[in-house]
Amino acid sequence: DQETDGSEYGGVFVYENVGLFIGFVLFGSMISGEITPLDMGGGFGQAVSIVDMEGRVRAVVGAHLAAGGGETAIMNEVGKVYTFERMKTEDSEWISLDANPFVGSREGDRLGSEVALSRDGSFVLMSSPGSELRDSLGSVAGYSWQDGEWALTFLTTGSQLSEGFGSSLEILGTGDEMVAIGSPGFGNRAGRIQVFEKQDDGAYEQVGDDLLGEFGEEVGKKGTVAGR
Repeated sequence: DQETDGSEYGGVFVYENVGLFIGFVLFGSMISGEITPLDMGGGFGQAVSIVDMEGRVRAVVGAHLAAGGGETAIMNEVGKVYTFERMKTEDSEWISLDANPFVGSREGDRLGSEVALSRDGSFVLMSSPGSELRDSLGSVAGYSWQDGEWALTFLTTGSQLSEGFGSSLEILGTGDEMVAIGSPGFGNRAGRIQVFEKQDDGAYEQVGDDLLGEFGEEVGKKGTVAGR
C-alpha cells in the first residue's frame, strides 16, 4: 500500500528478472491509480494480472473497494479496474490504456475483485461478485482490445444471490477463446466452476456441466481457478 498525506491508496510494483547474478530489479516506477477521496482504502493492487508481450508489458489492476459517485451521492465499494502498458525501453514509464478506469455501476458491486489478462494481452476479464452491502447475482465482463480501445465482448451473470460469482477467474488459451469462472458461495457454499467458450458468431456458451463442490468446500474461491 502507498500512503499519501496519511491516506492509503495502494500501488503495484513490477519486477523483472535480469539474470542469474543480478536477479530481480524494479521494472519502471510504481503503478498507481486515481488519488481522490473516493479512492482512499480502495484496495488498489489486491487483484493484478500482467503479461509480457513483444517489446512491452501490459497490466490490469483492480481496486474493488473504491467508491464512486460525487459529493452528494457517494456509492461505497463500487470498485474500479485500470489497465496499463509499458514499453521495454529504459526511458519508458507505465501509461494508462484507458482515459478513465472501469467503474462499477452500483454500491457493493466490488468491480475488480478479480481480474485476468490473456497471454497475448488482447483480452481482459473483470468480476463484480458483490458484497454484504447488497444482494447480487454477481457478474463478469470481458473486453477485447480493438482499434486502440477496450470493447465489451463478453458479459454474464451468476444465478444465485450472493454466490460470489466471479470470485476467481481464468482465461484458458492465448486470447479470448475460453474462460473459467468460480462461484464459491453457490449451493450453500459448496461452490462451482463454469467454463465458457467463444463460438463462431462471437457469443459465448457454457462448455460441459458445472464443476460442483461439496457442502462448505467453497470451490471456486479467489485464487483457486487455474489451467492455462
